[in-house]
Amino acid sequence: MMTAQQKTYSRAAVSTSLAFVGILAMSLTMRSGATSTGPLLSTISQAYSAREGALGVLSALPCLVFAGVGLLAVPLSKRWGMSAVLTTGTALSGLGLLVRPWAGNFTLFCLLSVVALIGPALANVLVPAWIKFHEAGRRTLLVTTYGTVLLIGGAAGSAFAVPLSGHDGQLWRSSLASWAIFAVIAGAIWIKISGLVRRDSPDGGTRSAETSSSNATKRRPIYHSRTAIALVLGFGLQALNAYVQFAFLPQILMNAGYSAGFASIMTALVNLWAVLGGLVIPFMIDHMGTHIPWLSIIFGLLTFVGWIGLVLVPGSFAFLWVSLLAIGGFTFPLIIALIPARSRDAAVTAELSALVQPIGYVIAALGPIGFGILLQFLGSETIPLLAMAVTGLLMGVTTYVGSGTGIIDDELAVLGK
Repeated sequence: MMTAQQKTYSRAAVSTSLAFVGILAMSLTMRSGATSTGPLLSTISQAYSAREGALGVLSALPCLVFAGVGLLAVPLSKRWGMSAVLTTGTALSGLGLLVRPWAGNFTLFCLLSVVALIGPALANVLVPAWIKFHEAGRRTLLVTTYGTVLLIGGAAGSAFAVPLSGHDGQLWRSSLASWAIFAVIAGAIWIKISGLVRRDSPDGGTRSAETSSSNATKRRPIYHSRTAIALVLGFGLQALNAYVQFAFLPQILMNAGYSAGFASIMTALVNLWAVLGGLVIPFMIDHMGTHIPWLSIIFGLLTFVGWIGLVLVPGSFAFLWVSLLAIGGFTFPLIIALIPARSRDAAVTAELSALVQPIGYVIAALGPIGFGILLQFLGSETIPLLAMAVTGLLMGVTTYVGSGTGIIDDELAVLGK
């Protein structure tokens, strides 16, 4: 366990500018590798003779890897430090992104996709805890940067996947590999950060080692928190919606008569709209108080209407339906901002993030897999789209419960008495 002196050194070693650049670079790598495959699914399908069910599994891989690897994030960070684990994960992701497009078969393509997703999986859990540990009065700046730039990276992956593949799609391999550049840049920055902070373990929070250890014995496990469980469900349902959109929205729009280029732009629009959410949601959490839960209901209703619009009039008002889905996706930056905002100690933040994101992504994986299977066997988009509309309502309700004003540390302490 780190001493209080070591923790103080770790925080002081990371200047605001370095913390900002580090979070910015890391955030750019966290979605672009995943979102760049959706617009190219038909090309990948042709190259490897993969059917809808297999493509659904490929589309669910981010969720599955985020869940499985995310469970290891906190134990690894306690052993090696958060910065060192983030650096190693980013290096692995760069390697996977660079090699994946030249896989000889679909199975190897999927395995290399897993490698490419290791860095984002670790970052999903550790970045909120890293921000809490190193915040030093700059939490809002770093959380806003994280939530916003992450979405910009995701939007870039969707928007540029088709243009980078060439007018005939023959350069699709180069298009996918190009996103390794961001991982290389992020890795170089985080090598610098890791060298400065030594071992920044999240197990001590912002208090002394003795106090933190004493308080830890008084807390029940994080899953005893009603708020934490609600955030798990809300996050899972939001991610389920997001990854169905990343994977299948281009095909849905093309089936409705739109061009591949337009469908790619509309998919990117989901993330571009969400950038606005990433910018404003952290500040709204700081100032809205008891009104925050009602945002969750609004986002759920907008998601519901967006999916219903694609069922009833898919060939018209595409911009409107996609925009409604995108604004409903503001649930993502809302929950990301709530993780550090609804916890006081960095150890609780890490535990909360390690619960919300891995389990949430298990729930999310059901979306692309289920959607792909239903498409393959029903041959129609109506039932899958109606099912997605229902998940939008459930997302609003669960996030409403999880976005109250309580602090999870206190909730667990009360439960532990």
